[in-house]
Amino acid sequence: MKLSEIIREYRTTNNLSMQKFADQCGLSKGYISMLESEFKPNNTKKKIIPSIQAIKKLSVGMGIDFDQLLSSIDGDVSLIDNENRILLNDNELNLLEIYREVDNEGKNMIDTVAKIEYDRFKNKKI
Repeated sequence: MKLSEIIREYRTTNNLSMQKFADQCGLSKGYISMLESEFKPNNTKKKIIPSIQAIKKLSVGMGIDFDQLLSSIDGDVSLIDNENRILLNDNELNLLEIYREVDNEGKNMIDTVAKIEYDRFKNKKI
């Protein structure tokens, strides 16, 4: 489900106006409107990409875990922190979900294999 659909469904199910939901999340009504429409205003047709902080505020406002909200968003997920842009495709999201589900021994194994593969690839490019 798209983030816009998740927000709209939550608001509808909980009978919340955009303003009430915005207040609940600590975001502006205009920003919630842009998230629901998926575009910035003024007919620019530029997609809006929420920051990690905004998604955290949405999860708090909806009373759900941040990871749960993030994993329920279908398709490519674009997240922006204050300095870097991080793009996650479906495969990366699946790997991240697996990583979060395994115990510390599994995480250590995944970290080790990832480091070995990264070093192999990096050395191959030289």
